[in-house]
Amino acid sequence: MANKDKLSINEEIYCQERVNPLNYNVKSTAFRKAFPKSEKWKQKTIHEKACRLDKLDKIKTRIKILRKQLNEEKIASIEEILVGLTMESRFDPRKLMDEDGNYKRINDLDAETALCLMGYEEYETTTISEKGNETVNRRLKYKFPEKNKSRDMMARYHGLFEKDNKQKGQALTELTEEIRKELLIPRTAERVADINRIHDIMLLKDIKAVEGIDDGD
Repeated sequence: MANKDKLSINEEIYCQERVNPLNYNVKSTAFRKAFPKSEKWKQKTIHEKACRLDKLDKIKTRIKILRKQLNEEKIASIEEILVGLTMESRFDPRKLMDEDGNYKRINDLDAETALCLMGYEEYETTTISEKGNETVNRRLKYKFPEKNKSRDMMARYHGLFEKDNKQKGQALTELTEEIRKELLIPRTAERVADINRIHDIMLLKDIKAVEGIDDGD
């Protein structure tokens, strides 16, 4: 006994074509591609049969699965993002040139180099000599990736800045404790206030140093 939930070859093609972005989600277009014999049918007939097929539970389920897969493929994974940032930070402009030192056209670049580029422009300029001879020159413009930005994002991902701030905070605490030990005991209320004031000033200077603020000292 045949499984009613199993799709036929034509039904599977229909579902694939239904999620195909090039078909603009048009049922009739998907139906024609899934059932070639329908090309000779009237548009009304095709539309009615496509709608009837589209309402079947097994068709709905399959289309839903395919759309989910399609959306997942469109969204970059964390690994893909990190690989892209790594490629940008290691971008080598020498790969844009051929062995003779001439810039390559975009179609001649390797995939990694092409993916790293932020922009590309190709245009022609015309020069005319004194004798009236016309020369057409091909010009290329490439926009390189922002290496510093890519490296900064990678550093943040690895927690480098967080570790640096923790180390600075730890060093500041240790230095403050050293100052406390050197001060005389017993401590009066005024002396304790002075110690805390010193700590606050040092902390403020450290924050300004991290943020690049010049306090004019």
